[in-house]
Amino acid sequence: MNGSGRGAGATVVRCAVGAALSLGVSLTTERARALPPQHVPTSVSPTAQPQRGEESVVVFAASLAAGPSIARAKARYDHFDFDEGPLSPSFDSQEVVTPGGALALTLGAHVGSRLIVGGALTIGVGVLPDRFTGERESYAALGIGPELALVPNRDGGVFAFARGGVGIDNALVWSAAAGAGYAFPLGTTTLLGLGLQLSGSYSRFGEDGDFGRYTYKDEILAPAIMARLML
Repeated sequence: MNGSGRGAGATVVRCAVGAALSLGVSLTTERARALPPQHVPTSVSPTAQPQRGEESVVVFAASLAAGPSIARAKARYDHFDFDEGPLSPSFDSQEVVTPGGALALTLGAHVGSRLIVGGALTIGVGVLPDRFTGERESYAALGIGPELALVPNRDGGVFAFARGGVGIDNALVWSAAAGAGYAFPLGTTTLLGLGLQLSGSYSRFGEDGDFGRYTYKDEILAPAIMARLML
């Protein structure tokens, strides 16, 4: 093949290669346009803090209540039988209204997003009258029992609780309390609630006298203003 033929053949080859390259680039561009945009994951900072409102499993609360205490002490005396027949029972009763207070410590666990089930230890202080003379006597009562509470989320809100308890003085002392209020956030893990509480206790016991049997009853009713710290 002469020189002019080789030159013409080289020209044809160059034109074919150029056309092929142009076609490849065009096809690659069109394919890239047809593909859906890739999702770029957002980076997560290793120091990211938990969102407000995430609750721990275990919950601790301390409640402090103060207000008037209405205390009543009663005595009933039933005479032993005599030859002339039974005698009517005699009664004594004294009542006082004095300041009183109570401290309750609660430890519980979540059974729902806002429901807490746990136990409470309660220490109550106040005054009881002597059932015969009316003389005032201070007392401190210790009780333990279950508590059911409705707590707000970490941004605050309405809370409520109800608990029961039993303690030992001269005999078993049965107690109960219920309260409700509104809680405000203190930081990211603590709530301070303010509200009202109503509590009461009852005990009954007896002893033998010289000519009969005494039955004693102590009753206390205490409305109060209450502060509750929840962790």
